[in-house]
Order: sequence, then C-alpha cells, then structure tokens
Amino acid sequence: MPSKTLTISVPASAANIGPGFDVLGMSLSLSLVLTAEIPLPATPGPIEITYFEPPTPDTPPKNVPLTVEDNLITRTALHLASAHKKELPSMKLHIHNEIPLGRGLGSSGAAVVGGAILANLACQLSLSKPGLLDFCVMIEGHPDNIAASLMGGFGASFLSKSIEEEHKRVHDAGLVLSVGAEGIPYPPKELTRFTPCPIHEAVKAVVVIPRFELQTKKAREALQKTYSLEDVVYNLQRATVLTHALAGSPGCGREGKRRRGEGENGVTVIANGSGGNGSENGSENGLPEAGIVSEAMQDRIHQNQRSKLVPGLTEILQLKPAALPGLLGVCMSGAGPTVLALAVGNFEAIGKRIVDIFAAAVGEDGKPILSDAKVLEIVKGGATWDEVVKP
Repeated sequence: MPSKTLTISVPASAANIGPGFDVLGMSLSLSLVLTAEIPLPATPGPIEITYFEPPTPDTPPKNVPLTVEDNLITRTALHLASAHKKELPSMKLHIHNEIPLGRGLGSSGAAVVGGAILANLACQLSLSKPGLLDFCVMIEGHPDNIAASLMGGFGASFLSKSIEEEHKRVHDAGLVLSVGAEGIPYPPKELTRFTPCPIHEAVKAVVVIPRFELQTKKAREALQKTYSLEDVVYNLQRATVLTHALAGSPGCGREGKRRRGEGENGVTVIANGSGGNGSENGSENGLPEAGIVSEAMQDRIHQNQRSKLVPGLTEILQLKPAALPGLLGVCMSGAGPTVLALAVGNFEAIGKRIVDIFAAAVGEDGKPILSDAKVLEIVKGGATWDEVVKP
C-alpha cells in the first residue's frame, strides 16, 4: 500500500537567558522527533501513538498520554486542523523525545511546535513559519520557547496583541475540536514579532539538569505581582546589552584595538572594542567578553524569586568567569530547575562544578540533589521536516 512518511525534528529551548523574561530564547541540540506514517490516499481515521524517551537514572518513566485528545502534540495538530476545517488523516505516529519533561528546556513548546507542523503537513495547510508561530504562541501562551524551537538560534520576541482570552479558550475543557465546531480560537494576524540575535559560533550551552521536575505553573506562582522601576530598568539594560554581547560585537569589550578615551563631560567612550574570552579586559580574538556577558545575564525579575524552589541555585548564579575559564554567564533555563551556562571552552569542568554545587544542596526529600550535565550546540535552523512518499 502506498504511504507518506513525515519526519519532524524540533529542538529544545532555553528561555529568558537571565534578564529577558518572556522575551529571549535559544534553541538547543536536544530533539523531539515525530515520525508519522500516513496510508495513501490519506483519509480521516484512527491515529495510533507510540512514545519513547531515553531513560534517565533515578527518574521513573513518564506517563505520557497516548490519546489524540489528551496528548499535547496531537491535540495541537487537531486544533490547527479543525480551525482550518480539515480532519487529521489516519496515521501511525511515533514520538521520540530527548527533551526532559518539566525541567525548563521547552518540552511543552517543542510539543506544540511539532503538533502544528504535523497538521500543516498532514492536512496540507500551507502555513508559513510565521503563520505556524502565531498558532503555537496562542496555544502555549508566551513566545520565547516557541520562537526558539520553531525559528532557531538565539532570538527575541514579543506579542503585538493580548491573547489572554484566546489562550484561555484553547485550554477550556469544554472546547470541541472537530470540523465545523464553533468557537475554535484563531490567533490575531501578525501576532508574534520575532527577530534573530547574533551569537558567536564558539558559544555552546552547558545545561545541568536536576533529577526532579518543576512545573511552570508553580514557578510562575513564585513571582511578584509588581516590580520597582529600578528593577525593571536593571533588566531592560542588561537584556539589551546581552542581545549584542553574545556576538562578540565591536564596542562590547572594555578594551580592544583602540583604548578607551574620555568623551564629552567625562563620559567613557569605547571604540572598536574586540571582545574577549573570559578576561575583564577583553582580548583581540573576537569572542564575546565574559565580563560583559556575565553581568548582562543578571536578573531581578524572576530568578531570585524562584531560587527557593531550586536548592543550590543561588550559589550557582553567583559563579563568575574569573573562577571558571571559558564561562560567559549562568542563568536558570526557563522556569527551571535546569541551569544554563553559556561558555566558549572548558565545558565539562563548568558542568561538573554546577553538578557538584547541586550535590551539596539538599532537596525536599532530605537527600543531595542529583543532576546531569550536557554540552549542547545552539541550533541555528530551528524545526525541520521532510516528507517521503513510498509507492
């Protein structure tokens, strides 16, 4: 029997990157891979779902729903299909997931992106990546993880309109997703604004993943309802600098090929700075300057408030490049508990240092916190897919 095989790969993501709360995101080389076998001609029918996740020491297997209505991937696909008055065809869907669930690495965002691409291909919706982005953001509720997983690289995003009502309706238990159903939410046009930010090719992500989950809802409940102007400005300054500093851009270093000089009114002027690799004084090798990046990854909006949920986090966030050569900066990945360290070298030693700090902390069970370090690439292309027809 002829068939069509769809293969969809969606990278993990780290959100916030310190000061860029709900704005900055970065795609990482852990993948959610979907393989869908669709008999041809494609007709509506049953969908069989299988799931595999590589085992993690001391972590019980996840109870991932395998019904179309309850699995986040297929429910997202069902939403897009129904919104376009289409039905998903019968298929065998295998999910191979490398992204740990509930750890701050964008597992739900990747699932939403994967489901949207699945519907786009299976139902021939012909949506562009920006069109898919808006649907995914409406379902997820915020753009940082979604944009990183779909578009790739290091980037910044914001919403042009509020989607509070649409997002609530998406997750209404009474919402019926089928062709012709009433009230299926559709995102506003040009909802999500995304722009890629430059990042030096030498930068890698060291992620240290504790062996416990932290639900995003609980992490958001730990946040303040209001913030001082001083704290908001603090984050805005650092997030803005960070979007340039990770590229090793001229001018981000404290010293470069030309020395600093005095401008008008005694203001320090830096021209033609060349960046550095861990020195407060920079260097001429073009790498991001660690002193700038480390300070630019500081935050007053969410990490301190969430530190009580992740023992050891406070000490980890105090790590500086001067003590760990190759380190650029450290932050919580998304809502945690995973820690993200950006670095240009010494990756394994940086990961071990963070693992050791976690091990010296005590979890809710009264035992040391075990964790696993991984060195990951920044995935520039974002989500990818292909389609093969077998006669």
